Amino acid sequence: MNEIYWITRLDSIHYLSVGVLVIATVLLFIASIVYLVNYHSQEEREDGLNEWDKEEWKYALLAMKFFKPTAITMIVTALLITFVPTKKDALLIWGIGGTIDYVKSNPTIGKLPDKVVTALDKWVDSFNDDDAPAHDTTNDKNDE
Repeated sequence: MNEIYWITRLDSIHYLSVGVLVIATVLLFIASIVYLVNYHSQEEREDGLNEWDKEEWKYALLAMKFFKPTAITMIVTALLITFVPTKKDALLIWGIGGTIDYVKSNPTIGKLPDKVVTALDKWVDSFNDDDAPAHDTTNDKNDE
């Protein structure tokens, strides 16, 4: 039962990661703009002052403090989004994995007729085709 609970929480983890990634991207973008605007304004000084003034660079320094942690957060959340499956994907992995284990361990599965396997294959394909309408078996004739 513990596995089922965590499978139901995967969507929350996935969407939380997406939200954190969006916020981190916005913060990184703002910090980069603040740094570039401040750096550009320091280049245009006409008084020839080459001395580094902490007061004039305070916004650039603040932006640089946000740059590294925000970049790391973006990398970690991008990895979470990539490697943590959604609930639908996890249920698919869990269900198909259990079915494959059952098929490998059950010798009577190999004795099924080919028509049953073909019918099951068509039935599973109807679930995979989201755009295709469901297969109607009422008017089908045997193709022997």
